[in-house]
Formats: sequence, structure tokens, C-alpha cells
Amino acid sequence: QTAADEESWVGGLILDSAGEPVWARQGSGQMWDLRVQEYQDEPVLTWWEGLAQTPETAGEVVMLDDSYNEIARVGMGGDLAHKTSDLHETTITDDDTMLLLSYIKTQTDRSSVGGAKDGWVWEGVVQEVDIATGEPVVEWRTLDDVPVDQTESKLKDGEGTEEEPFDYIHLNSVSVDDDGKSLLVSARNTHAIYPLDRKDADLQWVLGGSASDFEMGEGAAFAWQHDAQRRDDGKITLFDNHAAPR
Repeated sequence: QTAADEESWVGGLILDSAGEPVWARQGSGQMWDLRVQEYQDEPVLTWWEGLAQTPETAGEVVMLDDSYNEIARVGMGGDLAHKTSDLHETTITDDDTMLLLSYIKTQTDRSSVGGAKDGWVWEGVVQEVDIATGEPVVEWRTLDDVPVDQTESKLKDGEGTEEEPFDYIHLNSVSVDDDGKSLLVSARNTHAIYPLDRKDADLQWVLGGSASDFEMGEGAAFAWQHDAQRRDDGKITLFDNHAAPR
């Protein structure tokens, strides 16, 4: 066969240390974030599969057992069961739940950033979903606590319509805090980290950005960050992206 005769495909591939294939699977879309995790005390493989175009992503998390059998597909639950999840977060917790992100088109006042009073934004949504039932244990919608005027992004020409909402917050990670009672949420476009009560999603404080509850020490400021995690010694680590605009 010539190269032109061969059918190409997009999928997942696991190689051993010698570069030999151990497992391969054609996907129904782009595949991101292959991880080895635990579910019900058993090892599982998970990845996000779909169309990766944050904030308007369309996908779900696929879960395989240790024999590579598909055992679950996990997406948003509750009122957002029709919504697909974003590729940035796929973590399984010790409580057999999964941490997920998504966005919804929401009409809100954008006059503080140079937009219309009845303009549109992508509102971030955080859910902790029970994997067995698909129902959310807790849900947080960002406009409940984080207004548009806290964004560090600039409104571009044409943004802010229902067809092209303004991505004012851009969530990119959720992790269980060290007390097990709260979630740490990273929001790229506000340069801030938000801890949420794991029972009622109450916002506890803000670290970074224009509404920080803490005075940042010398050299401690960060921007456009990803992957906020609490270490065992109590410190919070993050990837300080400092992407454009700097």
C-alpha cells in the first residue's frame, strides 16, 4: 500500500519502555490527559475525549478497568446533564467522585470591561460528580461570586455576543484541599485561586487577582496560572503561566 491508500486515525497509544505498543484504541474525537487513577480501590485508566476548544469544549471522561474494558463515561450532571465537560479537569477523588469543569453562555452586565449591559459571557461551572449515579455532589457557578470586572482579559472586537461570548474567567483546574472539606479552583483569566466548601460551594477566600484577600509578598505575584495544588506542608503550588498579554 502507498501512504495515500492507508486510512489515518486519531486515538490513544501506550508503549512499553522499549517502544513496543501495549495498547491502542481509536477514539471518537481528540484524546487528552491519559491518567492512571483509582476508582472503588481498583486501578483505572481515564482520559478526556471530544472536541477540545475551550471554553466551548464538547467531550466526556472515558474510564477503563485494568483489562482495558470501558466501564464508565462521565460528564456534567444535574441541570447540566446535556452539557459536556471541559478537557482541563478529570480527577477522581477518594470518595469515588470526579471533578469536572464546563462553561455555559450567560447574559450579564459587561459594562465594567467596556461591553454592553446585556452582553454575554462564558460562565464557568465546577461540579463534583458521583461517578456511579452521574449526579453532582456540589456545583459552583462563577458569576455567583466572581463578577466580570475581576477579569484580567481584554474584550476583543466581536466578543460578548450570544454567538461569541466573552471568556472572562477560564477555569483550568480543581483539586481537593488538604482538609478534604474544600476544593481549590484555579481561574486563568482572573489570575486567582478560589477555595470552595465541598458541601455548599461557598467561596472561602480569594488568592491572587484584583480581589485577593491576601497581600502578595515580594516576587509572589502570578498570572494566567494553571494547576493549583495543596502540598503536604500546607503550601500551594501552581504553574505560573505568564502568557501573553504579559
